[in-house]
Amino acid sequence: MKLLKPFTIFTASICILASCGSTDSSRSEPADTDTRSTAEAVESAAPIDDSSTEVIQSEVDCIHYSFDELIKNSEVVMIGEYTDDGKPNVSYLDPDEKTRPYGAYTIRKVKVGQVFKGEDKVKAGDTKSVVEGYAFITASDGKKQLLISSELAPMKKGDKAVFVMKYNKSFNAYDPFGSQGRFPLPEDRGKTDEFGFTDGLAKGVSFQGEIYDALRKKFGF
Repeated sequence: MKLLKPFTIFTASICILASCGSTDSSRSEPADTDTRSTAEAVESAAPIDDSSTEVIQSEVDCIHYSFDELIKNSEVVMIGEYTDDGKPNVSYLDPDEKTRPYGAYTIRKVKVGQVFKGEDKVKAGDTKSVVEGYAFITASDGKKQLLISSELAPMKKGDKAVFVMKYNKSFNAYDPFGSQGRFPLPEDRGKTDEFGFTDGLAKGVSFQGEIYDALRKKFGF
């Protein structure tokens, strides 16, 4: 596991402005875009064999809400299932060589299950776009990498979770509130995937147990 400092340049906008539930939920590119470029990653977002994948996780500093604040600021609370692997996008300080990444995100498709809040925005059976701060890529040297710039680790197609989200106009997608915005179903609590991520969280991110318990008590899942 690496903590990549240049990657943190874009992290502040992802984490503080969106994934951790700031009142301004838009992500923004750095202002000096004349020297930077956004390029589609070489790989699809499908998970790469973990035995050969380098995980590069940026440092994050997130603001978290109380339960009442979280529910107030969220637009949708629901159970959803990932139906695709998504399409990754990565920004590079050196776009020609595709080196020195400073931002990564993937837009996923999620099928709506039970809706607890936001019935006027989503309905059971709908498929909605969800933006998440990670990307599976192949680096210029051919190395397989997983870039993470969020509190959330990637989940697989077919995985289900409880989502607490707000719509992000910049990406035309719903945006989970970081570690307070996506939780495992009770039967999946405590599970660890092949990359070593537990409960769908990036390494070093604490599980929001009080929020989880309050969600279960309020919505009965």
